[in-house]
Amino acid sequence: MVSGLLIGGVCCSLSGFLEFFPPSIEFIVASIAIRAVHATGNAFVITATFTYAAGAFDKSVGTVFSLTRIAMNFAQLLGPVVGGAIYQAGGFYLPFLTMGTLQVCMGIVCFLFLPRESVSSETSQSCKKLSILKVLRIPTIWFSFMGFIVATVCNGFLSINLEPQVLRQFNLEPLAVGILFGIKDGANCLSTPLWGYLCDKKNRDSSVKHYLVLSAILVGVSFLLMGAGSVFMFETTMTLPLVIVALCVNGVGIGGEQVSGVVDALNEAVNAGYPDDPAMHGLIAGLWSSLSGLVRFVSRVGSGILVDIIGFNYTAAIATVLQLIVASLTFVYVVFCECQINVRRIGDDDNSGYYSQTFEHETESPVDEEYSPGGSPVNKSVSIDVPSQTVISRSRLRNRPSTSLPQTNNAGSWNSSNHYSLPQSYFNEMG
Repeated sequence: MVSGLLIGGVCCSLSGFLEFFPPSIEFIVASIAIRAVHATGNAFVITATFTYAAGAFDKSVGTVFSLTRIAMNFAQLLGPVVGGAIYQAGGFYLPFLTMGTLQVCMGIVCFLFLPRESVSSETSQSCKKLSILKVLRIPTIWFSFMGFIVATVCNGFLSINLEPQVLRQFNLEPLAVGILFGIKDGANCLSTPLWGYLCDKKNRDSSVKHYLVLSAILVGVSFLLMGAGSVFMFETTMTLPLVIVALCVNGVGIGGEQVSGVVDALNEAVNAGYPDDPAMHGLIAGLWSSLSGLVRFVSRVGSGILVDIIGFNYTAAIATVLQLIVASLTFVYVVFCECQINVRRIGDDDNSGYYSQTFEHETESPVDEEYSPGGSPVNKSVSIDVPSQTVISRSRLRNRPSTSLPQTNNAGSWNSSNHYSLPQSYFNEMG
């Protein structure tokens, strides 16, 4: 985290001085180099932040992830306003220099005050060794990966096509357009804590895939309201209130897919036998960040091309179909695989008592006080594994005549009164 903050702060500060380069190949090379290193530093920060938070609050991973998403969305909303104000005050270089210096100071503060996480040797030895390829080979983890990949595709598609394809027909002022964009992000911010709370109510052995199904359906419904319904013969009249409702539903669904997808990926990795430690959290966060960044780029380029070729409604229909595929596959797996596994486990737990139950009987020694080596009666607890249908009478062991001495051999015997006498060697071993 500290390295990422320092790298990002320095690169952000250097970006402000690009205006002093002359228009030449040197300017292009310097810009690409600074942005590439800056992106690497940001990846360090995103991955390490989630890893550190998940390690510190391992019982509330969903809530912590939702709070980080709120912080990121709020920063993206606040950044242009603050940056524009600083730009008006001091020119192009001042916003970059100010934010870069602030980021470097944050890195120093984190280095001085944040405790370091460590993984115990016992945990590392008792769990499987972790690697990216091994995690990607877990079949069920791809349900969660598909969830936040498709969510990122839909989010990227809507971010570049919402204004020209949906909002422009209403002839809105720029402020109103900004508010409508903020409604979607605001619904995302407000709903992610709820999704995180719902996911955290489940333990690591329980599945959160049903939340993934619900959120995917919500996103699909939002695109149906914004034009994809005409492709599926579900005609809707595009009005501004309907657009507001669709944007709110879309923000809630995207937030649910992101949160439940990451939490489910962590659960699947833990259930596959990998350690529930910062290393595994960092690997899942890194995969999420890498896949989201790649898909964000591809979705924006690809959706722009598709809208130019087939139009907005058909492209929205493709996004709807992708969400329905995720919801359908996940639902089928939950119903026919996870539910069957849970039923089988419950059945095994119920039948386990049929074969073996432990009865604890307090038995009095058949030896009187004068025969006891310690001068006191010998009371022993005997644990016997027997079938559940078998009933052992407690009186048979307690009402045995005290004068009947145990046999000297290693095995017990039945006396004339049909009472079973335990051997003396048994009590010696128990004592």
